[in-house]
Amino acid sequence: MIMPFSHRVLVSYLLIYELAKKLDPYVERKMIPCIKFGRAPVERLQMKECVLCVYCDGRQRDEVWEILKEHRVELRAWAYERETMEKWSPGGYLLERWISSHGLDEEEAEKVRDGSRARFEKMFKDENAVFRGVEQ
Repeated sequence: MIMPFSHRVLVSYLLIYELAKKLDPYVERKMIPCIKFGRAPVERLQMKECVLCVYCDGRQRDEVWEILKEHRVELRAWAYERETMEKWSPGGYLLERWISSHGLDEEEAEKVRDGSRARFEKMFKDENAVFRGVEQ
């Protein structure tokens, strides 16, 4: 499966709209394939900043990073989308943290894990498919 690459940037929620607005012309000109961001920190996951995801092909990451630096972005984390999905899979750091933050008992937690497992198995059934993103 062909997986996109994304830069993840932590941004104050007061600045995220401003940054997204500045990056929008790059998306319109297809210099950046896609951006998405949280409009507020996820309190249940103890986040204090919003996450801005800037998606691109791994071969574009240096060019996209230069664009981000032009807009004074200094901190970033980058990952292939598959790595992020592994963190949301059963036993993955993010899914387990989400389960804990919701105070689920073991039976409820196992249902969530089973749902995650089924979703990702379906998504990756065809190895030759082009990844179309995760429905939110």
